[in-house]
Amino acid sequence: MSTVPDNTFDLIIADPPYNRAVAKWDKYSNEEYLDLLRIWIKEFSRVLTPKGNLFIYNQQPMASYMFQMLYENLNFVDEIIWFYRNGGGNTKKKCKNVHQLLYWFTKTDNYIRNFDEVRQEYSGTRALYKHNVDKNPAKVWTPNDKGAMPTNVWEVSIVRQKEATALAKIGVQKPLEVSNRIIKLGSNYDSKIFIPFGGSGSEIESAIINNRSWVATEINLKYIEEIIEPRINEYLLIK
Repeated sequence: MSTVPDNTFDLIIADPPYNRAVAKWDKYSNEEYLDLLRIWIKEFSRVLTPKGNLFIYNQQPMASYMFQMLYENLNFVDEIIWFYRNGGGNTKKKCKNVHQLLYWFTKTDNYIRNFDEVRQEYSGTRALYKHNVDKNPAKVWTPNDKGAMPTNVWEVSIVRQKEATALAKIGVQKPLEVSNRIIKLGSNYDSKIFIPFGGSGSEIESAIINNRSWVATEINLKYIEEIIEPRINEYLLIK
């Protein structure tokens, strides 16, 4: 990443290790992990364009440390909760975890945001009503034809193990629906996307589906050869 010029990418989707020791690649000392976070965040800030967005996943307890570093380097926009009913594992020591955190940060206040692209269906039946009728009797609220504004809780089912391309190898695979929302919300058709942790290839496939220019990196050659490349080729073949 150090060879990438400043202000290159309009959208960065990062799904780094969470340091939860679910596998060898996800196990660091706290000091090592925090040092890595500092390096990643510094580089993300550097290569992000002034209008760009950074969406980055994490989970507690390390998410709090990561948030503080992000807050010191970039502008906070939102904390999105990816909520899934199916999952969470079995535990007798604490509540089942059925969510992941997705932080949204930007470089400036003038950032890409396409809310109309990710509007949702209205919940239930809504009646028309007048707003501030005494002050402005002509102002009447009506539903938006494109749907309701998205909330910061995204309920999307987790990718089941039998359906996942790489769940058994690399942990929780991100659903295409989540990646699609991020890309539609945080980039334009002429945007360039950076995916620094290629992993299962979900974000890469989503970038291809949504006709975005993208660059991805992955340090594990096995993931590239056995997961990412076959996934890309399968999509292009079907298409």
